Amino acid sequence: METMQTEGKRNLPHVIYAGHFVPEDQVNAFKGPAVSGTRMQLGIFKAIEDKCELTLISTTPIASYPREKTLRVRGETAELYTGASYTRIPFINVFGIKQLTQIRSLRRALKRVPTDRENTVILNYNPYVEIAIPTLRYAKRHKIKTVCIVADIPVTIPKSYNFIKKFFRKLEIKNYYRFIGKYDALVVLNKHVVSQFADGKRFYLMDGGVTEKEIADAVILPPEQHHNEQILYAGALEPYNGIREMIEGFLKVQKDIRLVICGDGTLASYVKEMAEQHERILYKGKVSHEEAVALQRESGMLISARPTDGFALKLTFPSKIIEYMLSGTPILTTRLNGLGEAYEDKLFFCGQTVDEIAKGIEDFFELPTEERYARAVRAREFVETSKTYTYHSKGIIELIDEVLAE
Repeated sequence: METMQTEGKRNLPHVIYAGHFVPEDQVNAFKGPAVSGTRMQLGIFKAIEDKCELTLISTTPIASYPREKTLRVRGETAELYTGASYTRIPFINVFGIKQLTQIRSLRRALKRVPTDRENTVILNYNPYVEIAIPTLRYAKRHKIKTVCIVADIPVTIPKSYNFIKKFFRKLEIKNYYRFIGKYDALVVLNKHVVSQFADGKRFYLMDGGVTEKEIADAVILPPEQHHNEQILYAGALEPYNGIREMIEGFLKVQKDIRLVICGDGTLASYVKEMAEQHERILYKGKVSHEEAVALQRESGMLISARPTDGFALKLTFPSKIIEYMLSGTPILTTRLNGLGEAYEDKLFFCGQTVDEIAKGIEDFFELPTEERYARAVRAREFVETSKTYTYHSKGIIELIDEVLAE
């Protein structure tokens, strides 16, 4: 088992991290890994690695057979990025058997990590059963503290699932919610997660994050070089992102503007059909992250029409908004409760209904160009100073120190 450590770090906390991650160059190698989730985890690793001893264990995020043709994931220790190694646990990639073998393998991996138990914390990324069960049992038995990063609030059950898969998905979601309250402390993207599932627990609020590299690589164009008549949506084409409402609202606006949509999901065929019927809508399909970022910085407005009244939506933070804010392009979004007062003068807001979205778009294009981009500048500066993983790492390590001191 590899532990990242150097001379002079002996008194720092030992963080055993268990989560779903892969090296960045493997994100698109198979179905399963989420680009945003992988980027978040890698960003956290790089930010905290000089503040602790860090042991990394991955339950590889891969779709179950036969969706993914891999039947068995083999365990190994390999390079995650330059200067960091990780342990990939073995498991059989068949639904049901997969979770059971992951639980067993993670339990064994935890046992092999040499620890000073009084100075050790196990940090999980999302309390899925295959991670939470072995972590919480091992931690209780050996009196080790636990912290969980709650990045997602699962709620959807794919219609394509058969009866058995639907049953186990419901059970998985129920346990996920229950496990949140079992940890000693939480890192959350929305503070309402704590009051809903773990009232009174210590927590750190990490509402979105970017790396210094993302900031350095971002190209900011002056307003005159933007396609100011172009609205862009880049993200998952799912009902929970308000895709239908966004398109219907856009079509009610009688202005010489166009809507460009990038992404994939269950509503992809609907979006394609609407693009074929309306020349003001352009559907580009699934694009690379680099192409999506280029489109963001070239557009005149970025839009997020995610509904605000769904159970899970009240407990999540729209990480896409942080990516948008880094682009230097003005943003129109619904008022999700994760967007607090600090965002008021940096974003433009609209309601979630078709008519409210249409009015939001109309009002936006009535504003002077300089007023639109003044908010975009404030948004980018806000991300650069308050939303880097380096900034968040201080809060995460302080939370870990507080838990160890209990």
